[in-house]
Amino acid sequence: MANLSTAPPEIISMILPLVLPEDLENFAQCCKAVHQQADRKKGNNGHSLLQEHRILIKKYSVLTDLDDVGPFLKAMTADQRIARYVLKINFGRSLRVEMYKWGTDRIWEDRNISEDWKVYDLLMSAAKTIRMNYHFLRYIGKGYRYQNHIKRTIGSVCVNTELAIALLLPLLPNISALSLQWHWTDSPYDWTKHWITNLANSSTPILKKLKEVNVHLLGQGCALPEIVCLTALPSLQRLAIWKLESPFPSVPQIPSQRQSYTHNTVSNLKLWNTGMDTWLLYDYLESFDNLKSFSFLGQTLVTEIFDPMPLFAILLSHSKSTLTKLSLRSCNGNATAKPPFKQLEVLKELYVDWQMLLPQPYVVGENWEAILPQSMEALTIHDHYHLDKFEDWNAQLITTRLDPVVEDLISCKTGGLPGISDFSFTAGHGLLYRPEYWMPLVGLSEMELGFRNRCELAGLRFSFKEAEE
Repeated sequence: MANLSTAPPEIISMILPLVLPEDLENFAQCCKAVHQQADRKKGNNGHSLLQEHRILIKKYSVLTDLDDVGPFLKAMTADQRIARYVLKINFGRSLRVEMYKWGTDRIWEDRNISEDWKVYDLLMSAAKTIRMNYHFLRYIGKGYRYQNHIKRTIGSVCVNTELAIALLLPLLPNISALSLQWHWTDSPYDWTKHWITNLANSSTPILKKLKEVNVHLLGQGCALPEIVCLTALPSLQRLAIWKLESPFPSVPQIPSQRQSYTHNTVSNLKLWNTGMDTWLLYDYLESFDNLKSFSFLGQTLVTEIFDPMPLFAILLSHSKSTLTKLSLRSCNGNATAKPPFKQLEVLKELYVDWQMLLPQPYVVGENWEAILPQSMEALTIHDHYHLDKFEDWNAQLITTRLDPVVEDLISCKTGGLPGISDFSFTAGHGLLYRPEYWMPLVGLSEMELGFRNRCELAGLRFSFKEAEE
């Protein structure tokens, strides 16, 4: 039987370049002979194969900026194995306007990238994989010369965040996380909607390892069907959508006509300011079984009152014994009911509006054992106290509202609810520590220190927090 430990170095050196990047470290450790050869063989840059492998991991494992797209595509044309090193796309905030005048964007001026026909072929193969090559060519248009057409195509991808992501995803077999913060582009095409809806129709299986999607602005044309396409990915575990526009208001249907969605494997769901019709959202949430973490910011208007009970009933029905973290808020703090959080058997972390948990005004003597489960470890209360016309948040107001709550928590901590170890408070819109917007509240530090000292005597940690976003 063949044994690598006794194989000639020449044979091992021929095998090593064929090993996939994600398997190279483990393969190099299978025996001493292989490791020595991997550490000795010179790579393209004068490094050993393992050294070059680690350099590529550091350079390409996370794409963090749109400016990285052009050089990355150029590197891929030289060695397509580089695509296997990318594990995460994390594009931050971007304010970009598409410029069609050549030379206005520096990526267009780099002829090594913008006039490379190999990069063009790579982009067109990616567009074909997700069946958007026709729309892509129509969007780009035909130039007077082939070389100008190539330059226009590559330049458009390198200045458009949505288009870049749409064409990168089919090229990255090992990507596990996609994070896209708030961005703006003047493109008339909604590329995000296009690649999401074509995931299932791609000519080859893609995104097999995608576990996390975090998008702050999903796109003007994206609605519930696009989220359904995302959760249909069998590998997806975490989904966070911050902004989602409803294309038009719809009329609730009778129960026999309501939509039934295929159950998915997502265990961590965050929906912030989704704008979806409530009845559509509730039908969709029925497809989530065994959620471990759920965050929801109610999409009510300032003048509306949020009813948390239908949503909470769904959580009890599907995730009663698995949900360990829950964030439940409305846009304005107005709620019609207080959900029975105690029925969530394994709940450990709770972030909730004051009106969904505590009476208003609060009076000393509240029985916290009847409100929270014994499994509770961390509690954050978001106070949307509505100020009078000439009133503003101040340390004295916070102390007045918070003091009886802290007193009862300390009593419960020492007398029957020993699980809670962290208690946090967010006031108003959470802008307590944002000097870039306005000055911090006078006396805030002293007040926080006083509450912290009181809580520490009972084994309870206290802190102020920013509003969860």
